Amino acid sequence: MTHLGRGPDNEIVVEGDEGAIVSARRLKILREGMEYHLQDLGSTNRTYVNGARVREVALTPGATIELGPDGPVFTFLLEESPAAGLDQTMLAAPSGPFPPLEEPMSGEDEQLLAAARARRAGARDQTLSLMHDAL
Repeated sequence: MTHLGRGPDNEIVVEGDEGAIVSARRLKILREGMEYHLQDLGSTNRTYVNGARVREVALTPGATIELGPDGPVFTFLLEESPAAGLDQTMLAAPSGPFPPLEEPMSGEDEQLLAAARARRAGARDQTLSLMHDAL
């Protein structure tokens, strides 16, 4: 199980300006057999996967995880890697541009996300990657 949030007790810690709007313990990612599942831990700013608001969802490689309309964005990636170091806290680092949505959203969610994207223009337009070694 991997926890993500701004608190130092998470396996993936979100810091800086974007970390300020992320819950101390925002979500968890569980591995069940060969599948990975994301569970929102009751955040007030909502969690989106591939543009859809979720509380719990199965993750597939390349899935986009958005932590609310103003929060950071992650891409769920799986890579073959050694299991060493999985018991350590890792800091999430920016890795690329804000990805496009692949699926349509509801009207309210679309308006919130459009407003967030407008506010995120420039230096805050970042994507963070979750790597398999963090899981």
